[in-house]
Amino acid sequence: MSNTEVTTIILILCIIIAVAAYSLSFLIKKKNTEDNH
Repeated sequence: MSNTEVTTIILILCIIIAVAAYSLSFLIKKKNTEDNH
């Protein structure tokens, strides 16, 4: 694999991880607010 392909894969992985982390934190916040009510 060339360096460009490796860089692209790493970027895609970082984006996926960022989106997953954002989704998880959003779900946790939503769950916490529901528990408070």
